[in-house]
Amino acid sequence: MVSLSKAYFYLYLLLVLSLFFAPALFTSLDELALLLMFMLGAVDVLYNRDWKKYKTLFVAGGVLFFYYVYSLGFCHYNIFKAITMDFWTHLKPVIAFSVAYAIAPEFTAKQRFIIKSVIVIMAIAGVIVFYSPYFHDMLFHVYYFGNIYIGGAIIWLMLMANDSERNHKNDIVCVLMLILLGLQCTRSKYYGIAVVFLFMLLMYKPKIIAHISFKNMLLILLLICGVIFVAWEKISFYFVAGGAGVLEDAMATADDVESLGMMMARPAMYYFSILVFADHLWLGSGLASFASYCSSPDYNYSALYHEYGINKIWGLSEEYPAFIADTFYPELAQFGLVGILTLVACVLWFCKRLKLVHRLYGIIPFVAGLLVLVSLGIDAVASTGPVNSIGENLFAVLGMILAKVKYIDNKRADEALKSPLADGLTVWRKVGLKIKRY
Repeated sequence: MVSLSKAYFYLYLLLVLSLFFAPALFTSLDELALLLMFMLGAVDVLYNRDWKKYKTLFVAGGVLFFYYVYSLGFCHYNIFKAITMDFWTHLKPVIAFSVAYAIAPEFTAKQRFIIKSVIVIMAIAGVIVFYSPYFHDMLFHVYYFGNIYIGGAIIWLMLMANDSERNHKNDIVCVLMLILLGLQCTRSKYYGIAVVFLFMLLMYKPKIIAHISFKNMLLILLLICGVIFVAWEKISFYFVAGGAGVLEDAMATADDVESLGMMMARPAMYYFSILVFADHLWLGSGLASFASYCSSPDYNYSALYHEYGINKIWGLSEEYPAFIADTFYPELAQFGLVGILTLVACVLWFCKRLKLVHRLYGIIPFVAGLLVLVSLGIDAVASTGPVNSIGENLFAVLGMILAKVKYIDNKRADEALKSPLADGLTVWRKVGLKIKRY
């Protein structure tokens, strides 16, 4: 019988390939990979009777199923098909993380080489396509171009963490090259992620935050300033100037709103998400009701948009809905305070387990896992990254990293977290690279 780890490798390879193919060429590739992963997990549960290791899938899936039932029975903003598809959309990253966490695959040297080779081929193909006249037909948007390189770099770091037998000097250079190649996408959020990426690889040291010193505070301040500087255009656009007068403009005539164009559509989603959240405080407005792809006319236009006058905004109207599912954070209004607190609890759990990974397995897997959370957090400002192919890939990476410590009991975990870190080296120095000084 084929081992679970080997079977998972082939399915994970499909998921990695979806970074290049899912945007336009094979739009269901990531969903196919995740459906097969779910089936693999089901076979594991039924054949090996080891359901306990899939506890995260049952718990997170159960929470989403509760919202599914709540949306069908108590919210009346959309139809069965749209709500069901939105349930599946949010279940995908849960499957990606939970199956990776449960199976905890150990890739062989050959398998790691194959994945790295696929990443290199996709990176080269991405550059070629980027400068070809067929870019829109093959990658659809520059956002997906950047995802190839961010996703590839983090996956490469994860593979480094799982390979203790080789020198990683060439690996870290490849990771940096991937990040630099992705800068061609010209997206402000990519620049922000790249700044954090370079900081974590070249400057971050264990205890840099715990040890308060002028140098450490200066480094952290420079990091924050760097992210704000490269992403200021989008920060100002969404949170400072762009949202001014959204309500008044939303209630204007269609022609008036159309003249505002894209400048108002995205900030409007942030503005109205606050109103929707306030009006549906505890459990939210329900699946497929607001800011999700399934609330657009491609499935069924949500009645909530008419209720709030959002249907009058160019880019969010039923006739031109291009920006309805263009950012992730407003979508949280669908889940209310209970859903948001659940998400915060999950992120805190991720961070606590990553600290344990840091203590027991060193800086490289810790940095890879932290970059998953930071990248998705930044990306979600102006995309639905957590629930598309990049999010699914990164959640799978996070699952494989955290699987290293899943069998450690609370007592041992507390002891490990209290123990001092092994060294104070950056990732750059950890792999033996030095910057020459002249």
